[in-house]
Amino acid sequence: MNARQEIHLNSIVKANSGVLSTELSSNEQVMMDMDQGMYFGLEDVAKAIWELMAEPTSVEDICRFVHARYDTTFEVIQASTLEFLEELSAADLLEHLGVEDRAP
Repeated sequence: MNARQEIHLNSIVKANSGVLSTELSSNEQVMMDMDQGMYFGLEDVAKAIWELMAEPTSVEDICRFVHARYDTTFEVIQASTLEFLEELSAADLLEHLGVEDRAP
């Protein structure tokens, strides 16, 4: 197993393409990792983040998306999002594709 990379705001992430996923309702998503034989469920914000990660996206863009829809500080959203993405990474549900170039 490869060592996981730490996730930062400028990280580019994508949902693991090997995970089967289906929407149960407008605010519920269920995923199955066939390799692990495990089910995972997501609701509300977590489901929205999962859907964003269908394509490679930066963690900062994910945080901005969530911040535009929820009434809390960007700092709280950033901390919660990074924690959630680390959990997905630990469960091998997330692909870390590198970092976004932030050169001016």
